[in-house]
Amino acid sequence: KYKNGLIEGDVYSIIKYCKQYLGFIPETKLFDDYSFDFFDSLRQVPNIDSNLYLVAKLYTDVSDDPFPILRDTNYSETFLGREYNRVLKKVLNMPEPSFAAMFGTWIPTGGLAKVGVHPEVGVQIGLKYKRFSFDATAIFKFLNSPNSYSATRVSSDRSVESTNSFFGQYVGYDIGFDVYSKGKNEYKALCGFGLDGFNVLDSNIIKGVGKESIVTYNFNLGAGYRYYVNPSFYIGIQAKYNVVNYRSDDIITFSGHPITITLIVGALINKKKKGMLKALGYSQLRR
Repeated sequence: KYKNGLIEGDVYSIIKYCKQYLGFIPETKLFDDYSFDFFDSLRQVPNIDSNLYLVAKLYTDVSDDPFPILRDTNYSETFLGREYNRVLKKVLNMPEPSFAAMFGTWIPTGGLAKVGVHPEVGVQIGLKYKRFSFDATAIFKFLNSPNSYSATRVSSDRSVESTNSFFGQYVGYDIGFDVYSKGKNEYKALCGFGLDGFNVLDSNIIKGVGKESIVTYNFNLGAGYRYYVNPSFYIGIQAKYNVVNYRSDDIITFSGHPITITLIVGALINKKKKGMLKALGYSQLRR
């Protein structure tokens, strides 16, 4: 179709320059008209082989996008259909580097509730492969506690002080699995592990004592949802239950397991995969 348009516009210089792409055939419509009539006649043959019929249909159905024919279940078992879907599946399964910004809320439970609810911000850098996502995550929670609570300076004089200081962090590794995905929607099961904590007491130059910070393990489970605005950009939300032990260093005497609710804005970055999907005529859906 493109070559015929060039012929009709008398743009023969492009045809000569692009012979490898357009085919090493005469720069007239005679060959194309003959081949079109030939394949069109093949379509009329009763009980024609499905592979030959598909080739004839692809050649004579002048279309800017012939690939929907190959994705049609009527032709999925033909040689061309099987080969197209094999390549398409391989491209869809290519790993994709990812980056995301995170904005959420840290909600303590149990005795830990006295330190108050805190906002969180963070980043994720990782990889999405088939139905799995693997991400390195760094999150910071901030703002002082609305309530005062008691804490012990265990690394110095073991004095007990009242404080509302709070600045925390989580650094870990998170794994997601696509439980269900269709079109632009993706529902995920989530788990993760890492180090968690927050500062409790600031340093005191007059007393000559340093700050006190809690560090503990964090194992978390949850669920998430992503909506793909386009094949590369998504927005999502996730909720997690975090198993921690903030009493491990005896700095505070209360504990609890926080819940986190997080909004995520992210992107999948793979120009090669994006270009190959476009070449295969498969850009309207993720998978």
